Amino acid sequence: MPLWNPTPFIKNLVGFLLQIICILFLYASYTYGMAKNGFFKKFKNIPDRRLYVILTTAAVFGCFLLSVLLHPAVLPPPPGDIRILPETASEDRIITVYDHKLCKTVEQPLEDYVFHALAGEMFASYEPEALKAQACAIRTYVVYKMEHGGCGKYAGADVCTDFASCLAYSRDDEMRMKWGDKTEEYSAKMRKAASDTLGEIITYEGEPINALFHSNAGGETEDVQNVFGGNLAYLKGVISCETADSYKYETEVTFAKEEFFNKLCAQYPDVQSGEICILSRYESGRVETMQAGNLTLSGVKVRAALGLNSAHFDVSVTGDTVVFNVIGYGHGVGLSQAGAQEMATEGFDYKAILMHYYTGVVLERFSDF
Repeated sequence: MPLWNPTPFIKNLVGFLLQIICILFLYASYTYGMAKNGFFKKFKNIPDRRLYVILTTAAVFGCFLLSVLLHPAVLPPPPGDIRILPETASEDRIITVYDHKLCKTVEQPLEDYVFHALAGEMFASYEPEALKAQACAIRTYVVYKMEHGGCGKYAGADVCTDFASCLAYSRDDEMRMKWGDKTEEYSAKMRKAASDTLGEIITYEGEPINALFHSNAGGETEDVQNVFGGNLAYLKGVISCETADSYKYETEVTFAKEEFFNKLCAQYPDVQSGEICILSRYESGRVETMQAGNLTLSGVKVRAALGLNSAHFDVSVTGDTVVFNVIGYGHGVGLSQAGAQEMATEGFDYKAILMHYYTGVVLERFSDF
């Protein structure tokens, strides 16, 4: 940030005066050094060489002072700051996308992919600021993928259209099918959210982040270490403000006890019927460990094996029936789409939403990433 940050008028005035002073010193230095009858001839008692050095040094120092006062210091922005760089090249960047329905890799402008993925990931009825936050997360996710080997499932592609591997993606015909006579309106709304954030990506310590997101946090997001492993300072658990009527905030799933163990057996053949109970939870309320017969499994593994909406659940066993009451939808790490919608409804802009869900990040324009 600038060491001195006055109003534009004062800055221009001081800059003009400093330039005049520097020019006068340079002129005096030149005329005295070359002709010995210049602007400072009255200092006849000072040796020529010393006066020449003094005048030249003053001119150089004046130029240095001018640059320090009027230009930003080369310092990293503080965590959570917003630094929008003037350059952007994202609209010109072509990425490779594997279309899992057409079974082929195609080239596509990055910003066009952001639009189609946004249409696949978010409800068109959501607030514009929530859509903008998601657009930034999608763009950042793609750039991060490009820097880390691309799509892990389809070799040679930066990303794919398979939501199980990368992100949800809506083609034009799919938009028409789900939006019907509102296709034009909703499509324009999605494109505006993408264009209003053109080129903006989320970074931490100068690098694009792994911008994970999910549908509904159920009141609190989860530390990435508890779900995917690793310790990323920007993916920590935070309070999230979903309401009980938000999309898939709460669901109930019922299994017969035999069905419950059969589903676990498909993933863990050594499982045997027995006690079913929760052993421990994380601070967010999500299940850390659970007793399932003779096995102790993580909440993440139980969720995957049973197809539950999240690892934030309660379980009750009555006779031969096992009932799961599940809170939230998705892995719970990073941006909550339902939480972003609620924040936008309450008046927060997309920058505030991103700063809340991704700890200590900076918002920058895509340029050299």
